Amino acid sequence: MKRSILILVSILILTLSVLTFIRFSNDHIECGTIVKKEVDKNGNKINKEEHICKEKYNF
Repeated sequence: MKRSILILVSILILTLSVLTFIRFSNDHIECGTIVKKEVDKNGNKINKEEHICKEKYNF
């Protein structure tokens, strides 16, 4: 009984540690959205959104 509780607590701590590591090591925070406002030939205003990231790979 004590052994199964110890294993369960160990798995829980490991899971929380992994999730915390993923949360705080995520560098997607460095990304942003830039809105460019343009006017086309007909005089219509167009908003273009660009997603800019400093990271090389985005999974």
